[in-house]
Formats: sequence, structure tokens, C-alpha cells
Amino acid sequence: MFTISNKTYASAGNLLKKDKWIGFSCKTSDGIVEIPMIIDDVKIKNGMFIWNNGRNQFPVIPNGTYGEYKKGLINKIFSNDDQIALILNKDFDKDSSIAFEEMQKWREFFSIFVKTKLNCF
Repeated sequence: MFTISNKTYASAGNLLKKDKWIGFSCKTSDGIVEIPMIIDDVKIKNGMFIWNNGRNQFPVIPNGTYGEYKKGLINKIFSNDDQIALILNKDFDKDSSIAFEEMQKWREFFSIFVKTKLNCF
């Protein structure tokens, strides 16, 4: 896991967990642990990608393209503004460089995720 501006993010391919809460990012790292996000555990049901027993969902886009899915999933973790800031500041300091690299790792993970799950339907 890594932190950007007082916000903690899961490392690529993982989720953050505290008690019954599971997600991609949160405002604290206290008591947070990382758990793996296993692509094979993601199911498609009622027009949604579902994982963690329904606690995390993403809509199936009718006739959606690879790019639309990948962009939508990345946006679940990093807003467009966050992505632009990470790209622009990647050479500013070590923390910014690490944050940029982590975002790139998420892009790679979601690339595999989308390719795997798009073969399902």
C-alpha cells in the first residue's frame, strides 16, 4: 500500500481491508491490511462485475470496449485530476515517482483484468 497526500491506496492487484470494510483507498492507514484481488473470483451478475461478495462492483458496459473498461476501473481508484497530477509530478520527488509507478502498476493489472473478463461474455 502507498500514501499520496494523506490518502492510502492499495498496491496494484490488492484491496485494502479494515474490519468489514474493503476498498481501493481510504483516508487512514490505521488498522488497514492489504488483501489480494483475485481476478478469477470476480463474477459477472445482473450486469455488474462483482467481487468481495458484492461489496465491490463495476457495471458491465453494453458493447463496451477494452479502453472504456480500463479507464472506468482506473477511475475507481484515481480521479482524472489525480492521474494528471501524478503524471505531471512524477519527477518532482521520490514519493511522487513511487505514486506514479504504483498508478502504472494498476493500469497493467486492470489491463489483464479486462482482457481476462472480456473473454467471459
